[in-house]
Amino acid sequence: MSRDRTVDRGGCADLVLVMNVYFASGFGLHEAIRRAAEYSVTPASEELLRCLGPREASRPLEEALSHWAGTVGDLAAHIESTLRLGESYGVSVGTILHQLAEDSRLEIRAVRRQRAGRLPISSLLPVVCCFLPGFLLLTLVPVLIGVVQGLTL
Repeated sequence: MSRDRTVDRGGCADLVLVMNVYFASGFGLHEAIRRAAEYSVTPASEELLRCLGPREASRPLEEALSHWAGTVGDLAAHIESTLRLGESYGVSVGTILHQLAEDSRLEIRAVRRQRAGRLPISSLLPVVCCFLPGFLLLTLVPVLIGVVQGLTL
């Protein structure tokens, strides 16, 4: 797999942000989650739509979220448990969703910065193996041939 879980986490973070927009627009939690999953185009949202089932015969929200959390990963499980707690304690779900998306983005940004810090080290091998020999052949070899020919005359 060329893409790791941080990309999927980014899809979950975007999905949470879209959920928050729909929820703040006045939709109920179930409808906001469904619309966000339909609007977003990430693997996490496609899996959420699959877990929710068709609109006519929709699964209960708790069951669909727990199944989604089990298939997508740790951030989805965190989203599911946070939504469950927010709903049971009467806390504003919009605030929770916004903070969850922000935390996910900060974590993704930190991982990407760490990767960017390792980039010069990982690009050193191709530079040394590919470009340096070509550079030496194009610059030093003609100079050495000229010097050798000058010495033999």
